[in-house]
Parts: sequence; structure tokens; C-alpha cells
Amino acid sequence: MKNAKKLLATLSLSAMMLNVAVVPASAITLEMTGNGVDSDNEIKLESEQKTEVSQENEFNVDNNINASANTGSNSASRNTGGDASIDTGDATSTVAVQNAGNLNEAVVDCCASAGNATVLISENGDSTDNKVKLENENKVEVSQENKSNIENRIYNDATTGWNDANRNTGGSVTITTGNAEASTGIFNGGNINSAIVSGGDGHVGGVSARILGNGVDSDNEIELDLEHKVELSQENSARIRNYVDSDAVSGKNDANRNTGGDVTIDTGSAEVEVLVDNAVNFNFADVDCGCLLDVTAKIAGNGDSSDNKIKAELEDKLEVDQENSCKDSHRGWGRGEFVLENFWFPEFGRHDKDCLTNDIYADAFSGWNEADRNTGESDADPSIETGDAATDVEVWNAGNSNVFGDVSDWEFPEDEHEGNNVDINITFDLETLLGLLGLS
Repeated sequence: MKNAKKLLATLSLSAMMLNVAVVPASAITLEMTGNGVDSDNEIKLESEQKTEVSQENEFNVDNNINASANTGSNSASRNTGGDASIDTGDATSTVAVQNAGNLNEAVVDCCASAGNATVLISENGDSTDNKVKLENENKVEVSQENKSNIENRIYNDATTGWNDANRNTGGSVTITTGNAEASTGIFNGGNINSAIVSGGDGHVGGVSARILGNGVDSDNEIELDLEHKVELSQENSARIRNYVDSDAVSGKNDANRNTGGDVTIDTGSAEVEVLVDNAVNFNFADVDCGCLLDVTAKIAGNGDSSDNKIKAELEDKLEVDQENSCKDSHRGWGRGEFVLENFWFPEFGRHDKDCLTNDIYADAFSGWNEADRNTGESDADPSIETGDAATDVEVWNAGNSNVFGDVSDWEFPEDEHEGNNVDINITFDLETLLGLLGLS
């Protein structure tokens, strides 16, 4: 397993990285000045600044691995005269699988200035009808989505046993096996969204609205509709199936019905190690805007019986949606769909509603040896001596984490497997991003 862990030390991610700096818009000046008596004057302006960031990854992996190492399955049977001997070497089979993908990062300036707007209605004649309408919208939309469907089917066998030395006549019968070791390591990682929406000077811009010095009986109106909106959506969908069937066999040896001499079976050790690490579905979002408009409104010095009105609607809206789920790629990835189709894999069995399935069968055999019905000298006793049999199975599952706010103090769940910790640095510069989800 040391070799397997070493192979898991480097992790490559399919990444989508975007750094968006919004160019400030130019200043807006609206003046309605010096118009004649009884005139009807109107200015209507719609200004929109919109930043849209969409990042989407889809990661489908199907690994089917059949690995075996065999020095056993030998036969030395029905021989006459002399000794019969089987001596096998070691059998070692190591499988390491890494599946890693789907990383989105976006750094967006949400407070980019939409420019300064100046609105002035002044010095218009008697009985004029003057109106200015300004609609100003500043909008940032960030959408990040990852989809992973990972399936690992691994059959890993190491065999030094399954040897036969039966029905020999004359001499001694000896079966000696080497060690059988089967090691399997699987790491599935990915589905990470990180978004920082901040920056700027904290202001979208300044608005000055003034109605000054207009004539008697004039009708003056300024209407402002100012909106600043940040929408952030992060979504991960993962379905992982790990099936591991790993056997190490140094036993299951037969030395039966031999005549003459000693009968000895001496097996090596049988060891099975399986390590499975699953780390998927992580959302990180830090939104620090407070991008409010500076608004100055003034009505002064207008004539008798004038009707003066300034109407301002200011909206600052933040929407954050973070979701982690298990969805079936064969039925689409519609938002909020948690129902899975029924899959049937004979080796998996039926898992109708499982997002993450680990089916692990680990067997180590040094026993199941037979030395029966042997006839030898009176002082020759049949002997069976087995090596150690050990299985070591470790499974680590981490996922479905949503973090909103200051992510600098958040720590990734620690992996108890030495040398396989997942380290995520939430500084989000390019250098650390490339090492995001790296194994240390």
C-alpha cells in the first residue's frame, strides 16, 4: 500500500478559472434647463450594467480494472520416487486509482462603478411640464455547476496458494508458498466551487437630483429607479460507486494421499489492504459588497404654485444559493431532483438511493490447507504451518459542505490517512488555485 499511497500524492484537476474586472461606465449628465413657457419636456434614460459568469463542468469516469498476481496454482501429483516439492515466490498486486476533476473559481468585482449621474431641472418657464426618469441597474450573476459520475470496479488478486501435491509415492512432499499481498487505493475528489464577489471602492456611483429655479405653476418631477443586485448560485452533483473485490491467498493447498516420507505445508503470509478516499461537493462563497449609491436630492427656489417631486427607489439585493446533491445523470440533472434510477450491477447489488456507495470485499487466506490420508514412516508426522492473514480496510468519506461568509478560517475535513490529506487553501490566488485539492 505504500506504493499506492505514493501514487496518490499528485492530483490533477480539470479547472475553470475566471477573474472578472468590470470596466466602469462613463458619467451620466441629464439637464433640462431654459425651456420656454408652456413647454412639455421629458427625458427618459435606461442604463444597465450587467456581468454574467457561468462555469460548468461535467466529469464522467468508468474504471474497470482486473489485476492479478499468481505464483501458485501449481501441481506436483502422482509422482513415484524421490521428493515432491513446490516452492512459490511472492505474489504482489498493487492498484492505485485517482479520479479528480471539476473545479470552478470566479473572482468578480461587484462594486464596479456604474458612473456618476447628474440630473438637473432648472430655469424653465412658467407652466412648463418637466420630467426626468432615470433607470440605472447594476447586476452581477455568477453561476457555477459541477457534475460527477464516477464508477470504479476493481478486482485485485494475489495468489501463491492453490497448490496440489497429491498421491505421490516415495520421498518427502513439501509445499512452501511465498507471501501474497494485494493493495488497492482509490481517491475520488472534485466538485469544488469557489466564488469571491467583492472589490471596488464600496460605491456603485453617485447620483445628484436637483429641481431649482423653475417658473410659476410649473410641474417638475424627477424619478430615479436604482438597483444593485448580486446573484450567486453554486451547485454540485456527485454520484460515486466503488466496488473492490480483493483477495490474497497463500493457503488452500492440498497434500493428500501421499505415501512415504514427510508431508509439510508451510504458507507465507496473506495480506489485503484497501484504502478508499471520497471527497466531493464543496461550495465556498465570500460576498462582500455593500455597493450603495450616494444620492443627493434637492428642491429649491421654484415659483409659486409649482408642483415639484423627486421619487427615488433604491434596491440593494443579495441572493446566494448553495446546493450539494446526488442526482442521476441518466435522468438529467434538473435542479432539486433527488430521485435516482434503479441500477443493477451484480457486483454492486441494488443501491436505489445512495449517492456514494462503497462495496468492499477483502479476504486474506493462509488457511484452508489439507494434509489428509498420508502414509509415511512411523516417526514422520504431517505438518501444516500457516503464515499470518491480515486485512486492512479504511474508508474515508467527506463532502456536502457549504460555506458562506469569511472562508479564511474554514478548514477542510482532515483525512486520518497519513499522506492523503486534502488541503484547500482559501486564498484563491492563481498559484494556490492550481494546488487546490492537492494531496500533501
